[in-house]
Amino acid sequence: LGVARPERVARMAERAGLAPACVLAFGDHEVPSAAWLARAARQASDARLDAWLATPKCAVRLPPSVGAAPVLGLVADLALDPATVDFVRTRLAHFARRAW
Repeated sequence: LGVARPERVARMAERAGLAPACVLAFGDHEVPSAAWLARAARQASDARLDAWLATPKCAVRLPPSVGAAPVLGLVADLALDPATVDFVRTRLAHFARRAW
C-alpha cells in the first residue's frame, strides 16, 4: 500500500474476512523502487501468494504482477446508514436556504 494510513485498509480487509499472508507498505504517493519490488517478489514467493491486493491508487504505481503474484485492485464502497444521510441532507438544505 502507498496510502497515508495503511492500517485503515488492513482493518477493512479484516472486516471482510481477508487475512493477508504478507503486508507491504510504501510511502504515500511513492513509486516503489526496484529494490522494494524485488523484496516484495521474494516475500510473495516465500508466502506462496495467490495475488497482491492494492487500492486503485496504489495499483497504478505497481507493475501488473510482483513476482509470480498478480496485482489486483481492491475497490471499497462507502455505505451510510439512513439516519446519517437524512442528517446530511437536512444540514445541506439549511445552508442552501441561508443568504450569503
